[in-house]
Amino acid sequence: MVDFAFLRPGRFDKQFYIGLPDINARIKIIEIHLRDRKNNLTAEQIEEIARELEGYSGADIELIIEEAAFLAFETRRQNEEIEITVDHIKKAIAKTAKSVSEEEVHEIEQWAKSRNIIK
Repeated sequence: MVDFAFLRPGRFDKQFYIGLPDINARIKIIEIHLRDRKNNLTAEQIEEIARELEGYSGADIELIIEEAAFLAFETRRQNEEIEITVDHIKKAIAKTAKSVSEEEVHEIEQWAKSRNIIK
């Protein structure tokens, strides 16, 4: 939510609509947040997870990977390396609600259309 005073002429000259990430963006977001973490995910598994995350924001996906890393840490055995698995990510998804509802997406899209920001 943005205070309408911010939207008065002269304050912010350009307004942009940035929708939720598509499948390719979700794959890239997952890869970025797994990049420096030990994991055993294949490209096919990452794509499958990305498909499951339809409607999640980039921040939601980051939170899911963070939670998966925490779960991996919690479940490791003594002296065992921490490795994120598909199971950790699926458990993290189950614990994480979408931060943007379908109704909110619709409202934002209608707002952007009414201002000719998107067609």
